[in-house]
Amino acid sequence: MNNSAATYTNTPNPIAINRIIFDRKNIEKDYDYLDSEGIYFNWDNKNSVDTQYRNLIIGPSDSPYEGGFYFFQAQYPDNYPFYPMKMKTMTQGGNVRKHPNLYTCGKCCFSFLGTWSGPPWTACQNPKTVAISIRSVLTPNPIENEPGWEKSTDERTKKYAQIIKYFNIRHAVIDMIKTPPSGFESFLPIMKKQFIKNYSKYLANLEEFKSLDGTTMQSPAYGFHIKIDYSKCYQSLCSLYEDIVSSDMSLLTIVDKKQEVKEQEEKKPIVPVNTSSSSSSTSNSLNNSSSSSSASKTPIKQESINNTPIVNSPSISEDDDNKKGKKVPNKLASSFDVGYTMVSENDGCEYKVGMVNAKNNVSYKKWFKINKK
Repeated sequence: MNNSAATYTNTPNPIAINRIIFDRKNIEKDYDYLDSEGIYFNWDNKNSVDTQYRNLIIGPSDSPYEGGFYFFQAQYPDNYPFYPMKMKTMTQGGNVRKHPNLYTCGKCCFSFLGTWSGPPWTACQNPKTVAISIRSVLTPNPIENEPGWEKSTDERTKKYAQIIKYFNIRHAVIDMIKTPPSGFESFLPIMKKQFIKNYSKYLANLEEFKSLDGTTMQSPAYGFHIKIDYSKCYQSLCSLYEDIVSSDMSLLTIVDKKQEVKEQEEKKPIVPVNTSSSSSSTSNSLNNSSSSSSASKTPIKQESINNTPIVNSPSISEDDDNKKGKKVPNKLASSFDVGYTMVSENDGCEYKVGMVNAKNNVSYKKWFKINKK
């Protein structure tokens, strides 16, 4: 489609205004479905029509983009829906071409946006269908979306996917949650919940790069490279987890509820099915469940990583005053062994490193004030 007749001046015509309002109502109505797909939207003007909006897509679990935060800035044309919106990909880092369709300059190259050859934009499309289509190309083998690489399965394709897996943790997770692009801060509550939910997966995926720490990986396509800094990423993940949970302990219930649902599903009896197609479907479901279970058993406890026991000492009590201001030592508890003591420079009291052991088997280290008797 030729978009030359489209204008983007934030002065929508009456048809565009009605359609934008209609789209927004449908997105709000479908929130639960979109939430299950990891797709979220935000408009600056909640009570008036604005042709600009922001979109967050959480990377799908069966891909190198797993749990990553992928931001898009979009704008409807003034004569929407007869022309597509303009979109810019905002999740960047290290000059990495994270996907054949998503450029480092921000360009989103899709036929339905009029930026590539193929099936064109139609007036029945909308922000929801566009987001679903973009999410669908975040595949296990992303380079297959590059013309000429569609059927490639050699070591080059595997290497590109591996590089993107590291990019996902280093930039799409850590960088985006630390410093989201300007205007995207409104997504932080959702991002924090997703971070806690996917924390064990982040650690499991990062473990693949432990032996590559300090090395540089050259991409087989697009001419970029990326340096692996496993130690820094690991510390950043632990620090983020500690900061997010300490600021809102209720977020731990996200993982607890997920585990509870999983346990309930495992208790359901398996009903034999006679048809071959249903049998195949059941088998695939069981295989997927087994894969998910395996991922959830990744050793993510701090005590298993550092080979230190959980301490439940009665001489240690949690410092509730932390909620009123920072009193614990400035150094991260995760940097020390359980039982290590230190006098805080913030309140002059002595603190000891202990473990907070959640029901979901995700444990982390935390400073506890030693009671004065």
